[in-house]
Amino acid sequence: MKLHLMSPQLISELGFQHAIIIIAVAVIFYLFTNALYQIYFSPLSKIPGPWYAAVSRLWVRSRALKGRLIFDAHALHERYGRYVRISPVISSGEDLGIAFITDHDLYKRRRKAYGNAFSNSNVRLLEPVVRKHIDSCMKKVKREVEGARTPDLKMWAQLLAADIIGEISYGVDFKMLENEKLDTFLQDTTSFFVTMAMRGQFPHEVQGCKGGEPRPTLFSKIFGLMDNPSVKHSLTMEEVKAEAFINNLTGSHTTPSTATFIIWEIFRNEDIRTKLEQELIEFNVSKEGIMDETLQKLPYLSLILKEGLRLYAAAQH
Repeated sequence: MKLHLMSPQLISELGFQHAIIIIAVAVIFYLFTNALYQIYFSPLSKIPGPWYAAVSRLWVRSRALKGRLIFDAHALHERYGRYVRISPVISSGEDLGIAFITDHDLYKRRRKAYGNAFSNSNVRLLEPVVRKHIDSCMKKVKREVEGARTPDLKMWAQLLAADIIGEISYGVDFKMLENEKLDTFLQDTTSFFVTMAMRGQFPHEVQGCKGGEPRPTLFSKIFGLMDNPSVKHSLTMEEVKAEAFINNLTGSHTTPSTATFIIWEIFRNEDIRTKLEQELIEFNVSKEGIMDETLQKLPYLSLILKEGLRLYAAAQH
């Protein structure tokens, strides 16, 4: 009896085919078991939403890339209700803040109620808070310069913005400038999608601002009008939490990015820097006199800021 031995090449080909089959079966098994887990056993399984969004991130990512996430999520809310599951790890709340409202009448009502937060009188109450954090930031930057180190302006701007936004939105100092590092909270919010999942967890500080000691925040006037039946346009606590959330999401990331580019342009263009310095001297703006009311009267500074926003706006419409 003659034995027919397989050639090493044939053995290699069969081994490769077996490996492909094993990998394909493993992938199919993983996708199937993951789908079962996400639909029936995940902590988010009780939240309504389309099954295809629950089992994969592809839906939410494709909607975001096409610029349709806000609109399609709104359509899902109309179908499923206030809370909708839009990915394996993300649930969307119906109210994400004024920046995401697409209904004209709802936006108009929210804008009138929210407008109290940005009245001149309310903003002036917050100026000492802003000034306190700016002074702290500048001392730390100056320390690095005097130590012959190159300061990371983007990092300092981000810490500064986070502390300011935290205190004027929640009445809470996140102390990131004091600790000189981003805490896990701000690191997590670098992902918009992670922040969506966090949205319901961190704004509880807002509730404390309403019932605690009087402390100026963007929402000071809004809290005062909240329980007044004679006020035509007011916000509920849930709406205030939504606005505080979007303030933090946008203010702690977009503001430092744009500010860093504007500072970079000023220091890399000697003509611009010289003209700005001359304007500060001409208007007799000292360190103690840097207040919002004074700065608004500086035409060249205003042009720099407008051009900087045009060129380097971190959030475009």
